[in-house]
Amino acid sequence: MKIELFYGFTLNSNKIIIFFILSTVFISGTITTTVHATENPGILMLFCGNNPINNKYNVDGISAGNIIEGCKERLDGYSWGSRIYILIYAPGWNTDPHKLDIIGNNPDNPITARSREGYMSLEGDECNGFIETAPDHGLFFGSVKLSGVRMDINGDGRPDVFGGNRCHKGNSIIDDGSGRVEAKQEGGVTVSFEYSKDKFITKSALYSWREATLEFDKTEYEITDEIVLTLTDLDNLRWPFDDKIPYEIHIYSDTDTAGILMDAYWIPNYKGIVQMNGHYPIKFNLTYEDESEASSNPFGEGSGLLRVSPGDAIYAKYVDRTLPRPNGVNDDKKILASATVINHSIVKILEEYQISESVNDVKQIQNISQNIVPDWIEEDTVLWLDGKINDYEFAKCVRHLLDKKTSHDSNTTSIPIWVKNNAEWWSEGKITNVEFTNSMEYLVLTGIITI
Repeated sequence: MKIELFYGFTLNSNKIIIFFILSTVFISGTITTTVHATENPGILMLFCGNNPINNKYNVDGISAGNIIEGCKERLDGYSWGSRIYILIYAPGWNTDPHKLDIIGNNPDNPITARSREGYMSLEGDECNGFIETAPDHGLFFGSVKLSGVRMDINGDGRPDVFGGNRCHKGNSIIDDGSGRVEAKQEGGVTVSFEYSKDKFITKSALYSWREATLEFDKTEYEITDEIVLTLTDLDNLRWPFDDKIPYEIHIYSDTDTAGILMDAYWIPNYKGIVQMNGHYPIKFNLTYEDESEASSNPFGEGSGLLRVSPGDAIYAKYVDRTLPRPNGVNDDKKILASATVINHSIVKILEEYQISESVNDVKQIQNISQNIVPDWIEEDTVLWLDGKINDYEFAKCVRHLLDKKTSHDSNTTSIPIWVKNNAEWWSEGKITNVEFTNSMEYLVLTGIITI
């Protein structure tokens, strides 16, 4: 008989009294909750997204209730490489109040796990069972690892995930868990404990792939800024805290369309549940003059260098090979992100004239490619700054620089003072050729110089 979902327990001298015992059954992609018969001897199973015994295992003064309260119960949002941390409160299995009891690894009362892709049982010889969290707790801890399936996920042509259905033997239950079961693109996993002959407590959770994201830490950057770009994809974690495998990200700009390839590694992010955060940040810097260069340091410890020009867009591209439905298992998708390098010549011009240009006009100015300025134009600029040639003569230099034909032959041209400031900065090497020619282009766009 199915009833409305609720349960409760009270804590008293480290004992928990269960009023209703619940289990979950995975049915057609949804989670359904049922209540077992009243002869159920007070058993409770919890799935935790976090590790509930971290710094609490076999510690004096920590009760079973403290550990249960620390469990962040989670029944969905797992990926194919996640670890599900499990607590089973079974006071009837606390057979020795002076030692740590173990449950689930014998043929009569096994713990099993079943997914859409696989099955494993702890009833084999020397399998890691679930261990009591402290003597006389009656609370048992274990974990089941979702092991994926054999597949290349970073595009290097070799399998990175291997799958497998088996119990773990001989190693620490706390560190290595109890067993593993295969999982693929989407499905559910059900864990069962046969506490008495043909009587079970079970619980299920959902797992699925998700689409990756790429995000710059800002939308606009100064040339001196260090840029942080973060790839987020929980599907890349083959196991919790997996920082061994790199994922390639292509970084490029309008100036350097070839760009650089950088390897992103998983870095812990403690906002939320750390092992449920698939964050892969990389860092790089910008340069106007030097060649682009990828970081040579492994494990995300170095910074790359990307050549840009003022006003450039900078781009990032990553190929996601673990996409959710309705995509197929073998489908992939390019994930893109972009940001902008601030063009200070344009900023100064707009501030000087208090002009709010349209986006298209500003982009037209910002997208000027790298220019080679002839030496004689630099010489004439110095003469103009010294007052040895007039504005009209200098305007002819500008027209030549922009490779236009003169259609207005008047000596009434008057050039604003800020242009002289820009020219002076350029002659002193304080701004680049691109910034200088951008400011000259603006003279034409705004009609200050007519060509």
